Amino acid sequence: MTTSALADSQKPESFRFTLRGATRAEHTALDAHEALSSLMDGTLSREGYRRLMSLFHAFYNQHDVMLEKACELHKTDLGDFVYARRSSILAADLGELGVEARLLHKGQYTALPPIRSASTLAGYLYVFEGSMLGGGVLLKAAEAMQRKREESGFGYWQWCRDKGAMRWRMTCNVIDKLAVNDSARTEIIEAARQAFSTFNKWLERWRFEEPLTSPAGILRC
Repeated sequence: MTTSALADSQKPESFRFTLRGATRAEHTALDAHEALSSLMDGTLSREGYRRLMSLFHAFYNQHDVMLEKACELHKTDLGDFVYARRSSILAADLGELGVEARLLHKGQYTALPPIRSASTLAGYLYVFEGSMLGGGVLLKAAEAMQRKREESGFGYWQWCRDKGAMRWRMTCNVIDKLAVNDSARTEIIEAARQAFSTFNKWLERWRFEEPLTSPAGILRC
């Protein structure tokens, strides 16, 4: 074994692996959502895709500013990490899909609790940034579906593929830097669970949303 290999073998395991195991149930529930699984296997309808993307837009429109401000507040703990808003990318996709992006009434949804510490922020980022890796995987399915229908509206998934790996490395650095003791690690885990749970609750509306076509024939979200 080389000196560098020996040094690597003696490094403590990244806390993100513990975090992944602690949130496996919540993560699995999100991956198994009917809309996401239908997108993956190519059976998601045009209307279903529009509803899914409108819910993604509404979710990030609700939380982008909160996360951006929290990252600015805790920037000394985050190193080179900078949050990137998603809502504008999703709004552009909705426009290409013929859907007018607008802010849904906040009272319709359960938002994430306020971010009161860097550890809570790290837990949220684990979910928000980690979801980009899954989004990159979904790109091929979205492209195939849209080519079949001669539509567009998959810029978000493309962004996930292009930026996901880089942003995930930054996120892992943040998580490992902040997981310094049992209290911080517990807080990170609980925040990640909360983020998964909140996103799952938002997507529960997918099946029950009203059609996006208004009486005048204009699509809206």
